[in-house]
Formats: sequence, structure tokens, C-alpha cells
Amino acid sequence: MLTVTKLGNAEYLIGSVALGVEEYYLGVGEAPGVWAGRWADELGLEGVVEADDLRSLIEGRHPVTGVDLVAKQRHREVRAIDLTFSAPKSVSVLWALGSDNVHSVVMGAHRDAVAAALGFLEARAAGSAAWWRPRGWRWPGLCTARHGPGTRRSTRIV
Repeated sequence: MLTVTKLGNAEYLIGSVALGVEEYYLGVGEAPGVWAGRWADELGLEGVVEADDLRSLIEGRHPVTGVDLVAKQRHREVRAIDLTFSAPKSVSVLWALGSDNVHSVVMGAHRDAVAAALGFLEARAAGSAAWWRPRGWRWPGLCTARHGPGTRRSTRIV
């Protein structure tokens, strides 16, 4: 199942994610995500997602240089979207009650399914509507903060 949530600011995202490994193991929020997607590479984002970088990007600023990425664009009510990929309940039960081998296979299958869905979005769906693009605009790809299976939040797209 795919749940899509429109986001107007970064605080919802940052508040639901642990700000460090220590917080995650103490049960505060979810494990920090990792940067993925073609645009993340172009922006120089790699490794663990830092709160300040995510906040800058959602606010329309380059997280490394601070350059305004949405200059001369209309005001955006929706600044990012949160995509949560959830396995059916039967798969969750299989994961929870299965052997270590079954657990590993289910996690791998979920990871592969999310990667395939995001690959499709990046290649075919996102940025394809010609009516809203300024002349000469090039689709940079997706910049995602990915979280693994077993967490509530699977992927955030900025």
C-alpha cells in the first residue's frame, strides 16, 4: 500500500525521526534515513540525512550552498511529499513470525519493491507534466530520504 501525504514544512518530518543513533536506540523517533535519488547526487547529498539539510531542502534552499532553489517561482503550499510504502498485513505477519531467513527475504523484497517504485517515479512520472514547467526546465530527478523496512516512514521525496 502507498500512502501519500503533502507536507508544508520540515518540522513534521524532523520531529518523527531520531536526530541521532542514540535517540533511535532510546526509542525516540525512527532511524535516520539515507539520501537517495538522482537529484540527491547532483546536490552532493549522501549518507545519513541530517535535520538541517532536510529542513533547507524542504524550504527551497540548497542544503550545502544555501542557494535559493525556487527563486522566481510561485509560492508553494506543498513543499514535499511523504510516501509511505506499507506491506500488506499478511506480509507483516510473515516477517514478524518467520524464521531469520524468512525475515531477511521479506525485508529484501520490500526494499526491492520500494526501489522499483521510486525508479519508476524518477524515470516516468515525476516532472513529466509539461503544462507546469518553465521553458528550458530540466527535471533533476528525485531527492529522497529513505528509511528501511520495519519503520513507519519509508520514503520522503523533496
